[in-house]
Amino acid sequence: MRNRKAAIVLTLVMAMTLLGSGCSGQNAETGNTNTAEAEASTETVTEEKSSGEVIPETESTVESSTEEVSTEESDMPSEKGDGDIIIPVIEHHVIERSDDKGTYYYSRYDSISLGDRGSQYPDLENVLSERSAEIAANAEGEADNLSEEDRSYREETGIEQPFYSNNTIFTKRADKDVFSFIESSESYMGGAHGMYGLFGNNYHTSDGSAIELSEVVKDMDRLKKDLADKLNKEYADAGFFDDPEIALQTYGDNAEAGEIHFNWVLENEGITFIFNPYEIAPYAAGQQIVTIRYDEDPELFTGNIQENTGNSVQEFGFYQNVSVFDKDGNKRILNANAYYDYDAPGEYMEYPVISMEMDYDGNKLKDEDIKAGNGYEIRMYLVHTADGSNRVYIESSEDGKNKSTSVYELRDDGSIAKSGVKDGDFRSIIDAV
Repeated sequence: MRNRKAAIVLTLVMAMTLLGSGCSGQNAETGNTNTAEAEASTETVTEEKSSGEVIPETESTVESSTEEVSTEESDMPSEKGDGDIIIPVIEHHVIERSDDKGTYYYSRYDSISLGDRGSQYPDLENVLSERSAEIAANAEGEADNLSEEDRSYREETGIEQPFYSNNTIFTKRADKDVFSFIESSESYMGGAHGMYGLFGNNYHTSDGSAIELSEVVKDMDRLKKDLADKLNKEYADAGFFDDPEIALQTYGDNAEAGEIHFNWVLENEGITFIFNPYEIAPYAAGQQIVTIRYDEDPELFTGNIQENTGNSVQEFGFYQNVSVFDKDGNKRILNANAYYDYDAPGEYMEYPVISMEMDYDGNKLKDEDIKAGNGYEIRMYLVHTADGSNRVYIESSEDGKNKSTSVYELRDDGSIAKSGVKDGDFRSIIDAV
């Protein structure tokens, strides 16, 4: 995610280092709810473009080495799909509100559609269109509801950072059976720190109907036990408000009984559950995110939703841990982070990306040729093919218009290497659609 100034920088960096991969069907918008109309304001709504240029320098955790990178056509991997992979179209938008004192609010938000696959799955396309409209309306509504008091707060406290509310979409699974994605929300509306969260959306691709947890999991008590065990093991230092086994007793599928709905998202190899800040642990503990694979506890699952063992594409963001499985089923963790030029603040106090680094199973590669106007101009995709190979595609833009995509091989020995760069965005160079 993106870095901010002063306390906001500290808050979001801490927050995003704890992000994982996954979520589930709740409203992702947060922020101020004052109802007084903002006066004397101007509004700008634009679509964001992406792109950038690349050629890297690889850097292991112990030694550094450089290698010449070819960008010839033959060096670029081609993903030949069988038509069951769906690569959605995600468009980026910006709302800005300002007065005579400058910008006091902005919102970056995504909309999602199926593009040329929309005619194949019209019901799902309609659902995505409705959700995109809701996200846009929420962004507009928050801007309208900011009162003069809200705006004067910034002036009185000397905070340079405008209020903001951002909503970024990351596709987690998109095939003929399941369409799932995460909404990553972050906002700052005054106070000691901002707020952030991940929220999952899960649909049947065929008819656009929501997938209920009961369609995936057949034993709720067993689920709670599995989750409690994983939370205690993977987040031993989280400082939970209650023991997870006790806290999870209030969760379930029965809203009428006062149960809290789980926040979850379907992935290719299993189901991921997310607990956002303050949910079961203090803000300082960040999010708690755990994944249960289908083959990890077969008795837990109904069998209605199967693992996707074929070609797949999932998008991920900075500081999100992504599980990668090779052809033998070995699991490795991939994550990426960006380096920013804090001496050159851009629009909305956002900073240009001057390089980025990926960590794959402890092996690091730093690409100093990836440049972007800000973190929102970078999109990252993990592509897994049926033969077990894995590649990362990073789309970037330095000027917000011209895009390029870098490709990296994730090798079975745990190493990572860059294989080339092509002009154009991810969709234009991938052959899986």
